[in-house]
Amino acid sequence: MGPWQPWLVIPAIAVFAVLAAVSRAPRCRVGLALVTGLVFAAGNLGWDLLAERAGWWSYPQLDTATAPLWLYAIAGLIFGAGVGLIGWRTIRRHGWRGAVAFLAAFTVVGVIRDCTVAHRYADVIRFGDGASPWIVDAMAWLSLAALVQATHRLG
Repeated sequence: MGPWQPWLVIPAIAVFAVLAAVSRAPRCRVGLALVTGLVFAAGNLGWDLLAERAGWWSYPQLDTATAPLWLYAIAGLIFGAGVGLIGWRTIRRHGWRGAVAFLAAFTVVGVIRDCTVAHRYADVIRFGDGASPWIVDAMAWLSLAALVQATHRLG
């Protein structure tokens, strides 16, 4: 069954808890981070639907255009909520320079993650040919990071 295992939500909760502690965010900010995790998950789902229709990437093991919903929950907890708190703290401390650094790092790490998963588990996610899918993947990660930080700004 490979990485398609719902029990992985449990370590994702632990990762979120560690990132929340490292960020030293107050409880109300941690609560908002959970909302940003939902925002991230919804945006991630939207990008996957668009990508599958455009032929940029797909999940070949599945009969659907998207990954299982619990996988979006994991991504939302780790990247949207947890890493989002690190971004919030970085931007709060370093201003626009922190924002640029965080958004760039988030995008680069996201694309490297996707490239690694695609090469290691070709049956899990498959990217289309050429540079376009990877450029769009970078745009997806950048837009999701910006969306999470914009949601933090509302709080």
